[in-house]
Amino acid sequence: MQVIPIKDNAVKDDEIPRLLRDAYAKIRNHELDAAAEKLERGLEIDFDHPDVLSSLKYVNFWRDRAGTVVRIANGFEQGEYLLSQWRLFEGFVERVGSDCEECLYAVRTHVYDLALQYYQSVNDSDIVAD
Repeated sequence: MQVIPIKDNAVKDDEIPRLLRDAYAKIRNHELDAAAEKLERGLEIDFDHPDVLSSLKYVNFWRDRAGTVVRIANGFEQGEYLLSQWRLFEGFVERVGSDCEECLYAVRTHVYDLALQYYQSVNDSDIVAD
């Protein structure tokens, strides 16, 4: 990753919040890869920014789990997997030691909305089977 020095702090101060807002919107829309790209861009601008660092860690935690959840056989088990991982994530957040509330809200929205979609898919498949 190439670090791009920015001499103008005003540009830096404007760019980081915009990238964070964009990343959080991507997380809420289940676009974790795109969110990670925004956050990595933030690291290029300011590799010490605490919200960028913790947000990228949070996104990568869930990106790691995205591959597992799609391999699970049915919607109910997928939803259960996500909720069990949420409990692990809470411990992860404590270990990271930085609680970026806006990012946590976006991640919570992502996880619980996705779990709900998986649970609803079970109901939808029952309707089709009848």
